[in-house]
Amino acid sequence: MKIMQHWLRTHAEQQPDLIALISENRQFTYEQLYNESLQLAGQLREKGVKPGTHVAMAGHNSERYILLIHALILLGAVIVPLNIRLTVAEIGQQIEFAECNYFLCDDNIHDDHFITQQRHVYTFSDSISTEVDYSGSFTQQSLSDTILLLFTSGTSGNPKCVELTYGNLFYSALGTKLRLAVSSRDTWLLSLPLYHIGGFSMLARTILYGIPLIVPASIDTDGLISAIGRHDPSFVSLVPTMMKRFLERNLEANRSHKTVLLGGGPIPDGLLEQCAEYGWKIATTYGTTETSSQIATRHADDTRNTGSVGRPLPFNEIQIVDENTNEVPDGLEGEITVSSPVIMKGYYRRNDLTKQVLRDGRFHTGDYGYRSDSDYLYVVSRRSDLIVSGGENINPVEVENVLSTHPDIRDVCVIPYTDAEWGEVPAAAIVSNKDAVTLESIKQFLTGKIASYKIPKIVFLCDALPYTSTGKVQRDLVRKECTRIGRFQ
Repeated sequence: MKIMQHWLRTHAEQQPDLIALISENRQFTYEQLYNESLQLAGQLREKGVKPGTHVAMAGHNSERYILLIHALILLGAVIVPLNIRLTVAEIGQQIEFAECNYFLCDDNIHDDHFITQQRHVYTFSDSISTEVDYSGSFTQQSLSDTILLLFTSGTSGNPKCVELTYGNLFYSALGTKLRLAVSSRDTWLLSLPLYHIGGFSMLARTILYGIPLIVPASIDTDGLISAIGRHDPSFVSLVPTMMKRFLERNLEANRSHKTVLLGGGPIPDGLLEQCAEYGWKIATTYGTTETSSQIATRHADDTRNTGSVGRPLPFNEIQIVDENTNEVPDGLEGEITVSSPVIMKGYYRRNDLTKQVLRDGRFHTGDYGYRSDSDYLYVVSRRSDLIVSGGENINPVEVENVLSTHPDIRDVCVIPYTDAEWGEVPAAAIVSNKDAVTLESIKQFLTGKIASYKIPKIVFLCDALPYTSTGKVQRDLVRKECTRIGRFQ
């Protein structure tokens, strides 16, 4: 077991006066961030949070959210950030699955649904306002200890719960630092939500590097543009949809700009050229929640192998394999697999799924691509069934399961449909009992049952859906046919 010094405490002792966190309201030095997190940790401990306690969190990015995360790390608790775009029912299901007895949330997310005899529910603003003078020692973590449970959409049903360790985040952050040449003078804008690995990894990186994390008032386009103009960050992490919105505003790169880390979905043709016109330096990247964020990144100044997502980061070994898991020669397509200390511990409470993807010391991503002879990775297709819409992963099976309960729908297949703004949006191919089934009626039926971003934006009416001899719907054929007949809405 490799014992690890607490990241925040180390910086508080070694560089107490340097800025650690910048929000719209105030700045925190490392000493201030540590002391306030320590105070919150003492209060949470009084309420019963112990090492290994699973604590669900749901809220918008904020300084309070981050302080609570650091407090939970001091306690050795397991953090379970939840997607605030989910419905109350979906959040409740994830809290139950992750076995969380504590739930910390924004005031407007608090709901009586969560208050039971088995669970403690507190809002960010008033949950732990009682002053506690705590001066005791906290749990010492090791690299193998679990820090995080993150839900991610899969292709086989309900979202899967990824279990990540301190070591996973440590090696991920170190690999990023070495590839992007992050210096002590840099800053990073928290431009993605903390319930995504992209957002949480920014928090982990900056606290490990000892550089400021900038927390904007919001992560919508206006909020990010305002924060960039006000705080001049060196690094920004974006999905393609967000980058496109910057360019639509004719936003030029800021003075201190070094890199936009761009990933989380397909990059439209011409986008990188547009970015260059406005001075944005783009580092294309590829990764998954299961790999603690990126595993391959192309440095912004690297002009070789245009169209690739770059070479593997340090500590990552990528292989392309065929259906028999034999490595294929460079230039041939196959499944992307990786061996690395950034790979998750497994899917929480799903040993069956874990065994499917963690084999022979490698993580089988389910994504397909090829390597050049100089070790650059090209991603041809992400997990074929997933829909990546504006950086959000949508599991079509989950949407289909809900739609199948509609009394007038006999059969349904949810597919990705190319969209200029979002990259992809969910579309539903429906075999219906009645002509009265429309896009609007589908939206009304699904509202409140699943998150709004999962609701199909396009509906196709079909006489029948194509199936294989083994009874599997042929999604590729459905998509081709729907593209041919055009949209119905």
